[in-house]
Amino acid sequence: MVKDSAVNLRDFGAVGDGVTDDTTAVQAAWAHCVTNKVALYIPTGIYNYTSLNNAVPVKRLFGDGDGSVLRYTGGDANDAMGFQGSSSLYVTLSWQDFTLKSDGNSTGRGISFDSNGSVGGFQQSNFTNIAVFGFGDAKTFTDWANATVYAANDVVLSGGVLFQTTTGGTTNGTYVADDIGITDWTEYSPVSAWHLKDCWEITLTRCDGRGSTVGWLLNRVNDVSLISCNARRNAYIQLDIGGSTAVNISGGNYATGSNGEGTGSIGIRLGNSFGRAAGVSLFGIYTESTDVALDLRSVKGLTMGGCRF
Repeated sequence: MVKDSAVNLRDFGAVGDGVTDDTTAVQAAWAHCVTNKVALYIPTGIYNYTSLNNAVPVKRLFGDGDGSVLRYTGGDANDAMGFQGSSSLYVTLSWQDFTLKSDGNSTGRGISFDSNGSVGGFQQSNFTNIAVFGFGDAKTFTDWANATVYAANDVVLSGGVLFQTTTGGTTNGTYVADDIGITDWTEYSPVSAWHLKDCWEITLTRCDGRGSTVGWLLNRVNDVSLISCNARRNAYIQLDIGGSTAVNISGGNYATGSNGEGTGSIGIRLGNSFGRAAGVSLFGIYTESTDVALDLRSVKGLTMGGCRF
């Protein structure tokens, strides 16, 4: 991202000293970038704000890395960045190299994109090197669409993206859908770190699910690959697959025993209340458990090779 072609948040009066209330500056800069379709640059600093006062996302948003911090001080159940509207809002978004954090008093979500049920709501978008933490529910792509129809395709999340909930959160971590590649993303959530439901054509590489009841929950998915992914410090199941077909698990650690980082009773479970797991491939993975390392509850067409149990 070229800084010279972007609007600088400080040009609208933001101080970024971690003490000043920069809400007015943040709102003005955001509105300007939405209206004029230009990029917003967040220079190094801590910018306190209480609301964006805008339901439309900036197309291009970037900072200098971990030092560029937007700190939400609204102290309520509202979303720090909450967007809602038709699918046209979520095409070719590019966000990178910044942190969104709470002051510790927020019970709402960090970032929420709601496409109002529009199929294909997310397209050709990239989210890279973003950290979101300290919220009651910090997951981003909540409500991609209504009910079980999710709206997203050609979305790339990469480069150490971190979304972390507080211990008070009660919902699942991540819902994703059609034709998505996700790389180097660690997801924390108190229930399911990764919950892929009614999804297809998903590839996740070097992604971790930690600190939850279930590390990975794959329900009614098709053509999904987890490559060198891990499940760590999850209380019950590291990887749970049900009602799904054509699932490839290649490499990675899904152990719950003393040699792994988890504490749960089941390493991998194939088949759950969503139905049978079919066409599952397990290659080069490691799983163990003090209870059950591999639970073949309901599976058809299982292929394994190079695994350690």
